Amino acid sequence: MKIYSYSILTSIDQNNYFLLFFLSFFFLTLSLESEFSFNIHYALAEQKEPPIIITTINDNCDKTRGERMNTIMMGWDQNKWVTINIFKQYTNNRDLNTAHPNENYPLNTYWYALRQICGSDGGEVQSLQEVQTYAPVIKSRGGSFIGYNIEKDLTPINEVNDPIGSMVKACDIARQNGLKCLLAPSKALTTQHLNDILKNAHPEIYVIQGQSLQNDRIAYYQFVKPILQKIETFDSSIITLSQVSTQRVGTTVAKMAAAYDIIDNYSDGVNIWYGTSQSQKNMLKQFVQWFDRRY
Repeated sequence: MKIYSYSILTSIDQNNYFLLFFLSFFFLTLSLESEFSFNIHYALAEQKEPPIIITTINDNCDKTRGERMNTIMMGWDQNKWVTINIFKQYTNNRDLNTAHPNENYPLNTYWYALRQICGSDGGEVQSLQEVQTYAPVIKSRGGSFIGYNIEKDLTPINEVNDPIGSMVKACDIARQNGLKCLLAPSKALTTQHLNDILKNAHPEIYVIQGQSLQNDRIAYYQFVKPILQKIETFDSSIITLSQVSTQRVGTTVAKMAAAYDIIDNYSDGVNIWYGTSQSQKNMLKQFVQWFDRRY
């Protein structure tokens, strides 16, 4: 028995322990016959949150929007369901949903959240060891891609010192597991090695990290546009995602929107990085609303 068509989670407060244990027993029983694993400890961690029901039923899934959006799920905070509901209202089946699992936030926990949002599900990690570990898990959960975010301060130094070889290995692992390869190298690596990355790794999805320039739309345009054009010339089937972020110092929703809008004719979609504070969530929601209206 597989529980993939719909899922419901009710956050439980201190007055509903009977319901908590009933649900825990119910989902534990189902998980014995299913590839889906419901984590009882996850339900226990939800006790202090207000009751809310999340389901995969979404009337927007089949709606048409020209530009793609990549939703990102990072380390959970107290308002995680607020984040899910922001994306849930505006995503459709062309969008991508990316989990960022690590030892503190297991993939299973993220995956339950991703199932609530329309689009293709996958994960993004920072090392080849993580690519090797998570690729078969993502595939077994019905995911379609795995991403490799190679950056100097995040990735093992031996991998950073051989960026092309590392990205080739990442994409090889992805394809060996029946997944598409998403590459999200640092701005410096894209600047220095784009042609070699495309020729040797040949990713299906490429993220351009131009967010450090987003407060100046012209500078963003001058950096991102030539990269998008090179990728288009090399292989027009590669999905390109131009990144913006709520975390840049001095940024605003208007600046994020202006930066993306100026290159939208060249980019397949946007990659949104965001912080977990309430003000950052507000910016995220406003940008997603603008993006959905605009495209």
